Amino acid sequence: MRSRRVGIAIALGLSLSACAVLSPKRPAPAPGFDAAETGASRTFLALSALREDKSDLPGALAAADKALAQQPRSRTAALRRAELLFALDHQAGANARSQEAREILDRAGAPDDANALVAQARLAWNEGRRDDALGLLRRAADADPHVPHPQCLIAVLVIEGGDAKGALAAAERALDVDSSSLCARRERARARLVLGNFRGAIEDARGVLRESGSEVDGRVLLANALERDGRTDDALRELAVLPAGAAGTGELRYRLALALDKAGEKSQAHDLAIEAAESAANVEPEPEWSRDARALAARLEQEKPKPAAPKSAKPKSPTPAPGAEETRVAPPAADAEGKAKPAAAEASVTPAATPSGPE
Repeated sequence: MRSRRVGIAIALGLSLSACAVLSPKRPAPAPGFDAAETGASRTFLALSALREDKSDLPGALAAADKALAQQPRSRTAALRRAELLFALDHQAGANARSQEAREILDRAGAPDDANALVAQARLAWNEGRRDDALGLLRRAADADPHVPHPQCLIAVLVIEGGDAKGALAAAERALDVDSSSLCARRERARARLVLGNFRGAIEDARGVLRESGSEVDGRVLLANALERDGRTDDALRELAVLPAGAAGTGELRYRLALALDKAGEKSQAHDLAIEAAESAANVEPEPEWSRDARALAARLEQEKPKPAAPKSAKPKSPTPAPGAEETRVAPPAADAEGKAKPAAAEASVTPAATPSGPE
């Protein structure tokens, strides 16, 4: 009987060991963090992802902070905050938030966690280590293949380096994961625009704007694609909706100024050329097109028609006051030879009658 119990125990132990090998293990929580997210925390993390998908990084950070407020020990929310701090610094070309983000990574990072890998990739990206960033994003995509976010970031990263074909492939992979991803549509539009597929870029950009009508990036892409497709009037209408000085519109304004100049719309072309030149005033290095924009503006200024000089009006005779008699001066009389007589000679003087005295 005893041997039978020992056999059952051994069999049970082997069975449990096999299950432990076959079942995936959840990573152990980092010290000081909870093992899982609460429902409220997951809700705000989903909202953070949605806002980033609509290019609203400040809104995404605010939602991540609400997740942390709901669950201060959430490792995922902490790593999300770190990633977005790096993203905002990249957008602003600054390092104001990076120190805090590094501290979060040191405290909450895990070697194979997708959120940690994305945050590390953002850090490498900001530091100019593009190859390291690309490798980290690929690892993140492998670690969590059911979300499009790492593939979208790969598309953004590689097109910044001039690889439009690689960006297109990454955007397509992201759309395979989630066909509703605005980030993936936006990056596919950007890649198609660079590759010359203007109609495809227009379609993608309009798809983004249908879901996020106030988005600046999507409308800038649409205006650029319309201009490249030769639809100047449509591009001008989209440009008019954008806020003044919107990023990415300087070269677009210059190209539209060229089209308007060719069409004879000199005044509007002049204004757009000036706006284009001003948009590049503080950009380093100076874009190649900015010098051409300044030259175009200067030429159009010289070609402006000069205002006509005002015609000199003839002096008017004073109007006599009501009731006043108009005095007319008769022309001087002429003598027998046709010469004008002096005024004194013209005057006819009648001597006063002299009274006659008695004779």
